[in-house]
Amino acid sequence: MYLVPQTMNRFLLALLAVVVLTCSAGVITTRSQGLNVLQSAASNASQTASKVEADLGPNFRVEKVPVPGGAEIVTIFAKRSAFGSGETKGTEVPLISILRDTLGDPAAENDRLRYVWMLTMTNPTAAQRVASFVPFLYTRIGNKKNAGNSLPKAVIDMHSPEKAGYGKLLWSFFRGPVLGIISRPAKAVLAQNATQTGDYDRSGVAEALLVLSQIEDLSGEKFLTQQELKDIQSRLWLTDKSFGSGLKAENLNREYDRETLTKQANRGQTHELLRRFSESQGLYFDPIELPDGSSRHAIIWVAKEDLDANKNRNWDGRFLNIKNPWRDGSLRKWQGYTERRWYNEESREVPANTPGATVKTLIPLAVYGFDHPKIPAILVDFRNSNNPAFRELTHHLVDDLSSDFLTIRRSQDWPLMFAHKVFSFVTGRRGMDINQPTRVRAYSELKMMLALDQDLAPKLRTEMADRVERVALNPLQNDLDSEINLARAQYKNLMAWAKRPDGLGARLELDRRKEMTRIANGGKSQFGKSFLNLVTFGLYKGKAVKSTPELVAKMDIRRKQQFHERVIRECAYLSSKPEIDFDTVKLLSALQFMSVNGVNAGGKTAVSLATVFSITDDEQMRSLALEGLYRINKPKAKSSLLAIYQDPKLDPRWKDICAKYLKKALAEGQEILPRDAAAITAIGVN
Repeated sequence: MYLVPQTMNRFLLALLAVVVLTCSAGVITTRSQGLNVLQSAASNASQTASKVEADLGPNFRVEKVPVPGGAEIVTIFAKRSAFGSGETKGTEVPLISILRDTLGDPAAENDRLRYVWMLTMTNPTAAQRVASFVPFLYTRIGNKKNAGNSLPKAVIDMHSPEKAGYGKLLWSFFRGPVLGIISRPAKAVLAQNATQTGDYDRSGVAEALLVLSQIEDLSGEKFLTQQELKDIQSRLWLTDKSFGSGLKAENLNREYDRETLTKQANRGQTHELLRRFSESQGLYFDPIELPDGSSRHAIIWVAKEDLDANKNRNWDGRFLNIKNPWRDGSLRKWQGYTERRWYNEESREVPANTPGATVKTLIPLAVYGFDHPKIPAILVDFRNSNNPAFRELTHHLVDDLSSDFLTIRRSQDWPLMFAHKVFSFVTGRRGMDINQPTRVRAYSELKMMLALDQDLAPKLRTEMADRVERVALNPLQNDLDSEINLARAQYKNLMAWAKRPDGLGARLELDRRKEMTRIANGGKSQFGKSFLNLVTFGLYKGKAVKSTPELVAKMDIRRKQQFHERVIRECAYLSSKPEIDFDTVKLLSALQFMSVNGVNAGGKTAVSLATVFSITDDEQMRSLALEGLYRINKPKAKSSLLAIYQDPKLDPRWKDICAKYLKKALAEGQEILPRDAAAITAIGVN
């Protein structure tokens, strides 16, 4: 038991009230600022640059809109949706907008992806925000009906993903050691808001990932390269990992490949598991295909004609987690949605009116998600909407009680921790959908799938959407109709903000100044300033340098250098013979740049250059790799160059070139380790 002075509890309650009121005031302030943006945007309409559009087949289109100051917004649209309301119902829906900072030139090497906005996400209303602080309030309290002048919520800042990571680390410390000692009620209140906000953000990330995965393999101009699409998806996946925000750019492709393979394997496993168990029970397995032909959800049906024949059949609901349909009298009087389908003698579906085929009336039982570890997650139960809601609720209750009220510690409460682990293991092995990982992502994917899918029967799609909304446990969430309407309104607000010279362009300029500040400080990390900004809740802003032509030029070079460093590092990791299994044009361009402008490149790049030299037989690549090692002013570069020189199998011609570069670097006073300097001095004159 923790004994806390009464005055401390009063102080914490007062602090909590201030936080809630501040959040509400922030909403009002944001709305007021948005109004000013829209009012002034009209006067700047004449300055609007023309947009470019591209068609991506029957389901999507993409547009690119220039932004004053040297940037562009790329927006992905779903061409039509059955949801929304008013005159826009059934028309296209803007889904994702991405800001690319181009520095106003056509060169791709200095482009930087900045913000990714999921247009269906929005800042909550004051009532939603206050409700998110209430412990054990697992329900939605209403929808945000009108976007007003609010801007969409960015799911990630691609250029500074570490900001989210700092926030998670700070909250982990604040939640446990600080709040756990001071006050359990305060901890429960603040932890509830953090959980609800985190789940809401994860839902936006899941929707964004689903949309990006659908356009990735489509033919046509996307205004986003395949590499950019992969990078965005990798960064979004990493938002749910503790230290994922710190992953270097050259590792993003590996993260993408690893995550893609893992998810495909998991989906394949749960897909087959659900198919096998449903068909073994006499049910019909029906995967729901996305526009790209993949499936992440499935509907399980029962044939009305089979109910009487199987009324005494044994039922094994393992992994299905629904009530026995053979003994359910309500199915024999079913008044809900049904479909008529034809099946041959092998119980395979065939076209309608096929000779010899049997027609059956199918009743939907449940919808499951494949993107869930261990077992298929039931998302919709057509006979009992409380079934999936209860199973999701168990996860939240167990987590909230153990973490914020019982304050279980691994070191002191190991029996409870052990019991929790055993319970989770047994329920997982038995296929019991109780206290399993949250369905936030699976539900978000299902909602977006319903908004995009045009093959489902309209009545079935509407009923599924209605039942999905019934199990919503987060007060920050809005229903599908509201999200579609908000997306359309917030897209207009974003475009209006982008037109204003002191709107998005001003934000972009501030971001560039922060980037130039790091360059002016010699590339040193600004972790301290970022941390101070977080612990002071944004009051500490730090001081950014003023933009000058010299700093802009340095920023341009630095961006290009980072682009080419990534190419070289990826080649060193992935390739065994660059002239055969790598993009030689891209690699030669990177090597050429490094041989001229690589003075500030990192030590890992130096090691990668040495690797490229060792794995290629191309004369030009080898020559440029050695010149790049000479150009990089880092001890690691000269150590790598010296190691190449000391290779006894090295051709004398390359040995002479290495010696020349090493002697020259020593004479110029480049950064060299003392032992390497001694070895270079001992090299004879050639």
